[in-house]
Amino acid sequence: DVALLDVREDGVWTTACGPSVNLLPDAALALGLDFEQLTPLAGGRDKSALRIENPPVEPRRLDLVIVLAPQEFRRDSQPIRLREVHGADRLRELIGHTLLDSLAPRILGPEAYFRLLSGLAHAVPVVVVERTADEWSLDSVVQTIEELAATRRS
Repeated sequence: DVALLDVREDGVWTTACGPSVNLLPDAALALGLDFEQLTPLAGGRDKSALRIENPPVEPRRLDLVIVLAPQEFRRDSQPIRLREVHGADRLRELIGHTLLDSLAPRILGPEAYFRLLSGLAHAVPVVVVERTADEWSLDSVVQTIEELAATRRS
């Protein structure tokens, strides 16, 4: 949900930011959880916290960024499609998914935020996982991501 990033000469390293993941109602439902039984977030946001058991504490090298992108339903397409992005398109995808609530540039400052994202875009491949509005499942998206990771490791 939230991770700390450290852009170094030897790559980008990440550390989980906290012991919980913030979920919207549809994400809780997809995971088989009762959204109403989760701890609501402060500030009136429609998200709740799911506590993670034994979150990792050591930094890990970030080898791939996956962007989940719902698309308009297209009858002639597969329900899930992978699209690797390059160059400035990497930066565009990352900005589009980190400016959702504008917290990062306010916390880091606009220059540091841009420097961090451009360093990430330069150092780490970005793959967009597009899914149609219908005819997909959480299991199929997770399976697609696991297959992508397995092919990159080999």
